[in-house]
Formats: sequence, C-alpha cells, structure tokens
Amino acid sequence: MELRKGPTWGPVASSFIHSKARVRAIVGPVGSGKSSAAAFALMRMATNTQRGRDGVRRSRSIIVRNTYRELEDSCIKTFFHWVPRGLGSWRPGDMQFTVSVPGEHEHVFMFRAFDSAGDVGKLLSTEYSYAWLSEARELPVELIHMLPARLRYPSQLMAPGFAGRIIVESNPSDLGHWLYLHCVEQRPADWEVFQQPSGLSPDAENVANLPADYYAGLIASRPASWVDCFIHGKWVYHTDDAAVYPEWFASRHVAARPLDVAPGLPVFVGLDFGLTPAAAFIQRAASGQYRVCDEICTDNMGAARFAKEIKHMLATRYRDCPQVEIWGDPAGEQRAQTDESTPYQILAAQGVNATPTVSNDWTTRRESIASLLQASDMRGEAALVVSPTCKILTRGMAGDYRFQRTQVSGTARYSQSPVKSSSSHVCDALAYGLLGAGEDRRVFGDQWDKAMSEKLAAFAGDKPGGFGYQRRRV
Repeated sequence: MELRKGPTWGPVASSFIHSKARVRAIVGPVGSGKSSAAAFALMRMATNTQRGRDGVRRSRSIIVRNTYRELEDSCIKTFFHWVPRGLGSWRPGDMQFTVSVPGEHEHVFMFRAFDSAGDVGKLLSTEYSYAWLSEARELPVELIHMLPARLRYPSQLMAPGFAGRIIVESNPSDLGHWLYLHCVEQRPADWEVFQQPSGLSPDAENVANLPADYYAGLIASRPASWVDCFIHGKWVYHTDDAAVYPEWFASRHVAARPLDVAPGLPVFVGLDFGLTPAAAFIQRAASGQYRVCDEICTDNMGAARFAKEIKHMLATRYRDCPQVEIWGDPAGEQRAQTDESTPYQILAAQGVNATPTVSNDWTTRRESIASLLQASDMRGEAALVVSPTCKILTRGMAGDYRFQRTQVSGTARYSQSPVKSSSSHVCDALAYGLLGAGEDRRVFGDQWDKAMSEKLAAFAGDKPGGFGYQRRRV
C-alpha cells in the first residue's frame, strides 16, 4: 500500500508526523498544512499497525469534525488528496472508507460529526484504533475525555500490546478553552504538542504550496484578533459576533505577568448575582490606573457560599489592604421567593457588607468600562489592566461577552441584547466595581450626589438601624 508522495514538510509538521506520543497535537495558522499532515500521519499509523496473531494489520479510525458539512468540505477532501480512492471502497452514505488487502491489511476510516457534549454518546457503540480530531477548537471537551477509553481495537487477544493513539489538529483557541489547557497549561504526560510559526515568520511552513502573498492578502480588513489567531497562530479569543467591548486590546489591557496585590492600596470588589455569581477584585494605583488582580467565577452557587469565597479571597490575598469597598448589582435588592431574603442580606449575615451601585443600566455599565479602555493613566499607560490569571474575564472582554450575529442575508445584524455566557457575569461584576470606585461619578456627573443619596436611603430600609454611605471593611 502506497500513499501519494507528501510535500516537503516543514520541521514542525515533520516532527508531528513522526511522533510516537499517545496524543500528538499540531497547532498553527491557516494554510500551514496541519490537516494534510494529520491525514498523512493517520494513514501512516494505520498501515503500520502492528500485525495481529494471524499476520494481518487491522485498524479502525474515526475522523471527527464539528459538522458533517465541514467533514465533506474539509476532512474528506484532504484525506482523499493523500489517500487514493482506488486503495479501497468509499461508501458516502455511511461516510466510511475501507481498505482491504487479503492476508495483509484491513483498515476502516469512519468520518463523524460531534458538535455538542450529547454527541459523545456516538462513541459508546464502537471501539477504535486511532482518532483524528480536526479543528479541535470547535469540538467539545467531553470528546477528549471519552475517546481514550474507546481505543481498544484490535483487542489484546488479537494483537497483544497494541495501544491506540490520537491526532489533534487545530488553529489556536482562546486561553480558557480545553485545547489551550491541554496543550499549554495543563498538558497531560502522554501529550506531545507541536506549535507552528506565524504565517508571516521567515520559518513559516507550507508557504511553497500557497499563492504568492497569501498571508499579506488575508490581513486586509481583518480584525486584530482574527490576524493573531489565524495568521500568527496565537492563543487568543476570536468570534464573528460583535464584542460588547470592541475597545479591548489584549496586547494593551492584559498585564504582561500576574498582578501582585499592592499593600495599602484601596480594594474595590464588584459583584454580580444570580445562579452564577461573580466577583472582580480591583485596585487603583496612584497613577489612576485600575488593576483587576483577581476574579471569582462560579456556577450554581448560592449567596451564602459565594460570601465565603469572597471572605477567603480578602483574608488571604488582600489581608494587607485595610480599605475595602464592595459594590454590587442593584437587582440584588430583590427578595428571593423562598425565604424573602435579598442577596445583600444573605451576604451581610456572612459578614460581607456590600452596597448596591446607583444604577444597573446596561449602557451605564458598559460606559464605565469602555471609557477606561480608551483612556490612559498619568504615566501614559492603559487606564485599565487585567491580570492574565483572570482568564474568564479576559475571555469575556475579548469577545465571549457579545452580541450574537443573526441569520440574515446581506448586511451583518446582531441581537439587541448581549448573550449571557460563562464570562458575561464577571464582566458585569467588573462594571459594578468600577462604578463603586468612582466611575459612577464621572458617568452621572452633577446628578451623582442626588442619585446616590436616594439609592442609599432606600437601601437602608432593608438594614436594621440603616446606615449612611461609608467605606466598609469585611
């Protein structure tokens, strides 16, 4: 059995093809030959599968993409570019290619779509030898969790010592995605990762197979996040939807290293309530720069437990900061239907005294952040910076907090309200923290004193004995 002769692979792609790792992953820009290298590596593995007791090489591979349309337009075309159809039989209805050479080879290649966690159940009925996950950034993490358990064909009885392997190929994802975590921060011991250089780098791969000025032509009119992801091969967030904060630039607003807490500087904590409460911890430097040092992001957590998380953060990271102000969503003043307690009352019962901001008007909240993103402090640096450890917040600011594009032809149109996501809550928490830190005065101008007095007067009615506006320590 012979494959079509491959191109002169770049050094990264070549190392990827010859890797012996249980899971090998190649990540890089568009046009870098990732899919071709993956298809070539898969067929190479299959045809070199160890022989069974009867001398026959057997394998069963699954090729995965997020939709069947993508499988047809991408994976299948790439696969048959390197694997002559005449080597076997193709059944388009089943999306299955079979290679059989009596007494020598029996290989099956199954093309399947997985776009949600629910689709992972498709794996349970079949055992495989190899898997190719194409454009893994579009696939659910549950797939990579389940696949290793299904790699047991041929059986140890048929081929003693056989071990299946996985190929992962993709453009980069954002820093909160499972692909980034597996490739960079939390790489499993059996993974080997191959990162290709930028398409504009002197070391760019596969350029001999691309049109002249391919990458330079792609840059025109593309947003910076698209260029970073698909041309430079950087781990960034990109979406075709409209970001709530288009003023955000990671290169300017994400600190180069984790931000340390500055002892003695005031701390402003912004809170967003609901079933997924979130908190943002902010300090303001003498230069006027706001620094978001920490975040708390939760899922299905009650107010009492949320209060304990806040207290723990303040008692550890911010123990040397005597001045702490906690500000939250005014909607938290609404009483729960279960026990008629408000989130603010539940927090206070746990020793966390928080105050509602003047308003939770969406435009006001957006403006409190957007204006800072466009401003500089007294040193000429960004007026708002976020620690790279705040991964959910940076993902939201980069575009995960967004207006969803609607399915209409012609001019792009977007939803009137932003999409609630895992990152939208901490973005709102940041807005409340900034409003409480003083940005509400700038937004409301001369009306601030009147608005705040009315807000606190109403809020005091829920507090035994009431209270006036004051800085308060947890």
